[in-house]
Parts: sequence; C-alpha cells; structure tokens
Amino acid sequence: MPLPFPASVLKAAAVGGLAITALAACGSLPDLGGLAPTARPAPGPVAGVRDGETVLRPGQTLTIALPGNAGTGYAWRLEGFDATVLTRGEPFGAVVATAANRPGGPAETRWAFTAAKRGQTTLIFAYARPWEAGSRPAETARYSVTVR
Repeated sequence: MPLPFPASVLKAAAVGGLAITALAACGSLPDLGGLAPTARPAPGPVAGVRDGETVLRPGQTLTIALPGNAGTGYAWRLEGFDATVLTRGEPFGAVVATAANRPGGPAETRWAFTAAKRGQTTLIFAYARPWEAGSRPAETARYSVTVR
C-alpha cells in the first residue's frame, strides 16, 4: 500500500518529534502542567513590572525606576514591603535627572532590592508632596513580587 506522504516528509516529522522529545527531557520547554507556561525567574537584575507580577530567585536584584518632575515638589515614597522577602539595595530612593541641564525637569526615582528568601510581597509607592500630610497621593505604583 502506498504511503499518503512522501517518505522524506515522514522522515522529517520523525526527526522533529525526536528533537522536541530531547528538548523536553532537558527541561528546555516550559512546564505545561496547566494551560499556560509557568513564570520563570530571569537571570541577573530584573526590572519590576508595574501593576503586574515580578518573579525572582533568592539573591537576584529587583530594580524600579519611577518617573517624576523634580520641580513640582512631588516625590516618590515607599509605603512598605516585607523586609524578610526583599532587602534594601543601592540605589534606594535616589532621584536622578533624566534631562541634562534642565533644573526642575524630568527625573526618575530609582530603587533596588535584593531577593532574600522565598515568599511574596507587594511594594506600594506613593507620589505626593511631603508637606501635604493626609492628602491623597497624585499617583501610586504597585509591584507584586514573588521570590521562588
């Protein structure tokens, strides 16, 4: 009985299937135990995901840069986090001008944290004027962090 496909097509499909099996055995494919691949920590410093989840391994550095304007009196402040999951790094709340030779121009407030141990924490930042105690911040930023 003749084959429905040329032998070269069947041979290519068999080789491709073996390659996928080999990759899966090496752990190079995402774990598809559920419907979506699992999030895996990236190597090296990781930029935080605003209003999303950031996944780290113990010892990794999380970096966050929040935009602002140096001339308005507003400043970013950290409302709190679980210091057993993340520890303070450097820079921690440093304001850096993003436009050269523009006093009062755009700036970033930069934060760094080190993943200390497995767990979950949420970083909440508020953009407000320090002398306006009790007033609502002009803006907030949330970062959910999971250390695996």
